[in-house]
Amino acid sequence: MRRTVTTLVVLAVVIAACGTGDAGTAAPVVDETIPMCADLAPITADPSLYRDTPRYGGNEMPVDEVMTWATDQPGYAGIWIDRDHNGWVTVAFTDDVDARQTEIDKLWPDDGVVAVAVETSEAELAELQQRAHEKLPEILQGSGTMINYGVLALHVGFLTEENIAAVEEALIGEAVCIEGQDPSLAVPAGPQPTEGDGWRLLVAHDEVGETYRTGIAWDEESFSDLIAAIPGLDVELPVVDFETEVVIWFGAVHGSSCPNLRLDDVVVTGSRVHAEIVETSNQMACTDDAIPHTYLVALDRTRLPEPPFHIQLGPEDPPAGVPEERTIVEADLRPAGSTASPDQVVSGG
Repeated sequence: MRRTVTTLVVLAVVIAACGTGDAGTAAPVVDETIPMCADLAPITADPSLYRDTPRYGGNEMPVDEVMTWATDQPGYAGIWIDRDHNGWVTVAFTDDVDARQTEIDKLWPDDGVVAVAVETSEAELAELQQRAHEKLPEILQGSGTMINYGVLALHVGFLTEENIAAVEEALIGEAVCIEGQDPSLAVPAGPQPTEGDGWRLLVAHDEVGETYRTGIAWDEESFSDLIAAIPGLDVELPVVDFETEVVIWFGAVHGSSCPNLRLDDVVVTGSRVHAEIVETSNQMACTDDAIPHTYLVALDRTRLPEPPFHIQLGPEDPPAGVPEERTIVEADLRPAGSTASPDQVVSGG
């Protein structure tokens, strides 16, 4: 399944999130290979320390009080809420964990608070994060400290042998894990197609137009109006046979860190006409600054659905807040040279 680009995503930083796993202490630092993050179990306390009560449903656990105390203790490494153990507060230390647990039992005898041992503190993971990006600027697409797993998660984009080998060569023996996507999902490199099944590319301009927009033209007059409605598009009108074709505008969007868009196809499914737009640099995540990319294509009228049909950027519904991405067409534009009235073409909805 090929990744398509229809919305922007923000470059994410992993936060401590608790999952279900066997009881244990810190995730071991491996010497020969670096584990996949998905294979790690979260750090938990000795099972005998957990009770059936209290059960915290919201945020009523004494996190602030415990943190105030814990930060003054030797070896303090971090704190989190373990939702898989009734929302109990978990405090990590690099040494004297038994002594810390004894103090916790005296200070919070009726609360759910446990101490666990870790090999690496949150501050050390933050320092490791900086070193990792300095060593692997071309490989890492993001990272985040996972204190409740005792590691730094490294996002490498796709889990290719080359990416994994590069991380292991640079950071073997460090408290890190690797995560990424199946290499089969990577978009293959290649030039922008100029035509496909029943369509041909007329215009492709980056940093021109509007984001999350679509439109349609069915004759020379509507084509002129469409060109005029696209900000910054200053081109000579390409030749279109409006007896057999219509023109569709796809106002695509990308982040500045993911500028390599490619229109691979124009897809007609049921009552929907949409683009298949891919991002060829294969970034896992993109910055959320919305930069427009304008595509104009000529589509054979014979490929149009019966009315009403709608045009949008991708197979999914438009994201919240940008209903104008979808253009609804209520006219039958399949017959040769057929036209639409203004009230039969609606932006949004």
